[in-house]
Amino acid sequence: MAMRSSFVYGYGFEFDCDIRKFADFLSTHKEAFCVADKEKEVFSSFENLLKKEDFESIQELFDTYSERESVGPVVAFIMSQETGISFDYCSVDADCDTPEAILFAETYPWLLNDREKLVTEEELCDICRKYMNELDIAEKPGFLEQEYYG
Repeated sequence: MAMRSSFVYGYGFEFDCDIRKFADFLSTHKEAFCVADKEKEVFSSFENLLKKEDFESIQELFDTYSERESVGPVVAFIMSQETGISFDYCSVDADCDTPEAILFAETYPWLLNDREKLVTEEELCDICRKYMNELDIAEKPGFLEQEYYG
């Protein structure tokens, strides 16, 4: 079977976040994260680890929770909960030099909700900047092309 690249296109930003900034971010956005019992349990564990300033264990907690080696999926989830726009987390692909990213992916128009149908590029930029500022991510948001091999 031949291997080939696949792509995810969308508007967003490359995700590179310090775990301490993520901890501040999650504390600020508790209500958006704690929507089900599982998330409430994870948040309770997070609070206990935060009291001890055990950032390595916080990273491990969220790696296990998201089944990825990143807190990116949690950030994308919170952004989606708060905005009504489906933001996706895109993982690293070292074979393609693809960085982590959070983006509003291109899709078929009939799959968009009413909120997504009305969003403008300017508004997406403002939404991304808001969250990027909170996470201390300095890059500019824009159109991304995420390549994956396999």
